[in-house]
Amino acid sequence: GRKKDDGVFNFILQIIPLRLSHTVPTVVQFISLTHIYVCFLSLSLSLSISQSVFLSSEHSIKHCKLRQKDVMER
Repeated sequence: GRKKDDGVFNFILQIIPLRLSHTVPTVVQFISLTHIYVCFLSLSLSLSISQSVFLSSEHSIKHCKLRQKDVMER
């Protein structure tokens, strides 16, 4: 049964490159899409974080100014 095994092995060897040539582009595409998606997510996340930080700092600045005003008026 040695010859038959060789035939099966050769058949598998012929199929694997075909499968790879079909799979690799989709994998690459998937990875690049995922990468873009992750980049987009992190970008939007950092934007929202910086926005909230900006808002809170603005709020605290206004608060400080109000406190200063109160102190000055006394």
